Amino acid sequence: MKNYLRTALYHPDGELWILPFENYFKVGVTEFGQEFFRDIKRVVLPEIGRFYSKENQMAFIETDKVDTELFFPLSGKVEELNTKLLETPSLINSSPFKDGWILKLTEVPSEELQALMKPAAYQEFLNTFFRK
Repeated sequence: MKNYLRTALYHPDGELWILPFENYFKVGVTEFGQEFFRDIKRVVLPEIGRFYSKENQMAFIETDKVDTELFFPLSGKVEELNTKLLETPSLINSSPFKDGWILKLTEVPSEELQALMKPAAYQEFLNTFFRK
């Protein structure tokens, strides 16, 4: 298991990963979530510098087959956006942790972290969908 996968946290719906750093949280789409987002054509991102509440719309993903809204997994201030996604939205699929992350959050309430899944719980979640 890669190092970032050992430290990532996961939203209970399994779509988003949250990677904690010292001063911010990086957010992206999990491999499980990507099963729904093949052939991404366009990504719409939120405003930088604004504080969003948990479950507000975070991004909009347009594909050939479905348009989907993603919602913030945590409340926080959008510190940085991955603007590469505006030109190359397929990075979400091809490089989800390195180049395809969506945004960085700061000012995250610590109590909201309790609702996120740790890697072992996320693996159990996946096992309910993909039996070995």
